[in-house]
Amino acid sequence: MGPLPSGDLLQHIVLDPSRDLPLHAQLKSSLRRLILHKFEDTNRFFSEAQLIGHLQISQGTVRRALTDLASDGMLEKRPAKGTIVRKKIKADGLMNLAVFLPEYYSSNITEVITRLNVECLNRQIHLQSIFTHKGRSLQRAYQQLRFSPKEGAVVLLANTPIPTAELNTVLSEKGYDCITVDTLLRDPEQKFVGVDNKIGITLGMDHLTSLGHRNIALLVNEPEASENVQERIDAFESYHRSSGLALKTRVFHTGVAVWQNSATAALVGMEQIWNSSPRPTAIFTVSDPGALAAIQWLQKRAIRVPKDVSVLGFDGAAFGELIHPALSSIATPFQDVADTVFAILERKSGREERIFLPPSLVIRESTAAPPLGGVK
Repeated sequence: MGPLPSGDLLQHIVLDPSRDLPLHAQLKSSLRRLILHKFEDTNRFFSEAQLIGHLQISQGTVRRALTDLASDGMLEKRPAKGTIVRKKIKADGLMNLAVFLPEYYSSNITEVITRLNVECLNRQIHLQSIFTHKGRSLQRAYQQLRFSPKEGAVVLLANTPIPTAELNTVLSEKGYDCITVDTLLRDPEQKFVGVDNKIGITLGMDHLTSLGHRNIALLVNEPEASENVQERIDAFESYHRSSGLALKTRVFHTGVAVWQNSATAALVGMEQIWNSSPRPTAIFTVSDPGALAAIQWLQKRAIRVPKDVSVLGFDGAAFGELIHPALSSIATPFQDVADTVFAILERKSGREERIFLPPSLVIRESTAAPPLGGVK
């Protein structure tokens, strides 16, 4: 069996309890990378005691991570002898993953594709990115698919509804296992992974109302052709009806079209909001670019955020903490999205699934109690 591996290999593992991803999943991902890059097949692996001692974490966390790695076929537990590494790829395992995505900059797209890429590297899966050019070159996209349905699966990432529906139909008919990320369709048979918009809006409204806000605007700076955007609008209006609070809520529609700049649309919407009466004490936007644009618009007019007006975004993009004031937002659990995609693929159940992941509230500097007497 050989000696236990050196604990020095563990010195670069950093586990962060403040992340949305549970500690056992963080540990599993870190250990997976070590297996792929530092171990050979049949090498002896770390003991539970080693991991607990070096990383100062609980036995439950360690045991869950090791059990998950064993379920993935990367470790084999041998009674009375310890755990060994298994790196041989199963012939029937997932070998390829194609991601169909628009050629369009979006922090959300970047976050998801990065995490899918990392998980593919960890699993020794080949990732192929295929650009749909905003849905205008689907035939060309199909021709770039380099593997058969038996050799891999497909993720449809952030394409608009009409191209997504066609991609899902055509690729499914060809026999590919398709999972859609972010673009919600009305089709109940769609395999879908995305954020739970109702929970997100409720988290945001609970936060703003707990601070004392009663006059709140929803700025719709993303295309309303998106089911996600419609869900956020519906959840906002539903909150008003069911909260039991004396709220004054208004939805400001910017009329932004698909692929138009959502930050520019927010600037147009801010003109509408500021000309309304009474002015809202809090602005909730349907995406983070809209929130950043709103803050910029306010600051150019010497209106203080959050002392005069609070601004809350939706996405939780990393750039939100780099501005001043740092943006409070509803954060999409991007790592959970990637993990769920692979969990569905590994189940190979054949049935359709629609999984809505709960977002989290990230409180930074752009939200605070409303000013006494309202906004001047």
